[in-house]
Parts: sequence; structure tokens; C-alpha cells
Amino acid sequence: MKTWIKWYISTLLSVSFLFCSEAQRYGTAVGIRMGNELGITVQQNLGKAWTMEGMVNSSFQNRDLGLRILGENHQAVLGKRMNLYLGVGPVMKYYGDSTERVEWGGGMIAGIELTLGRLNASLDFQPSFYFGDPVRVFEPSSGISIRYVLIKERRKENKKHWWQFKRRKKK
Repeated sequence: MKTWIKWYISTLLSVSFLFCSEAQRYGTAVGIRMGNELGITVQQNLGKAWTMEGMVNSSFQNRDLGLRILGENHQAVLGKRMNLYLGVGPVMKYYGDSTERVEWGGGMIAGIELTLGRLNASLDFQPSFYFGDPVRVFEPSSGISIRYVLIKERRKENKKHWWQFKRRKKK
């Protein structure tokens, strides 16, 4: 059963990258992320298929605080409303227990998102790798994000630039 699920997910990810590159239906979205930790997420469209996502999250069990800044590439699955995305970026984790230390590392993200109107929902998996901590080198996380679209996608206009002259039809 697990082999079938891995095959299905890898095939879905592979096929999705064959579709068009423009995928997002929003400019800026802000919301909450619920999973292993609870946090705030802000996502900004950088153009074409790229976004920058910032997350601040805190643990339920202790005073840990995490920060992630991820560059993500989105690929449309079913039009521009449903996307698969992959991303990487730096992560920082403040351990608020008795040691009160800060760890730095790298993180990845893989997920699927759906945008309907001004609501954006995503399901993702985020593994993190920390440098300098022999105990917690790898820390997996998964969650659901619900975001409100503050700024919608700009519509593309057929705007002529000053150097493009309009050709007149001969009569």
C-alpha cells in the first residue's frame, strides 16, 4: 500500500511540471498554518510561477519558535486555481527550553494548494535540516494553511509601449 502511494505522488508531481508555468491566482495572501506547530504564513507572488513565503510558528508543547523563508515554484495542475509546489530556503529555530539556543539550517517544502475567490488553502510537507545540533539534525513537519488573498492577481493587458507603433490599415 505504501509503495502505491509513493508511486502515485511521484507520478503526480512529475506530470504536473509538464503543464504551463504560470500558476498562482493571487498576488499576496496572509493566513494561518496548522500542523505540528501553529503559525502565521505570508505568501507573495514574485511573477510567473514563483512565490516567496515567510512563516513564523510556535510549538504547542514548549516555547519553541520557528522562522522560515522559502522560495517556491508553483506548477498548475487543473488551471491556475490548483497548484503543486516545491521550494527551499533558510530556517531558524529558537528552542525556548532550559538551553535557550538558536539553530540555523535549511528547509524544503512540497505541497498542493487550491485558490477559490479570496480563499487559498494548502496541504504541505516541510522537512528541515539543522546544522550544529547532533540531536535534532532532521525535523519533519506537515500542515494545512488557510490564507486570505489580500491582493488578487493582476490581469495582463495588451498594453503597447511607447516604442511600439500602431500600424494603420491601408484603405
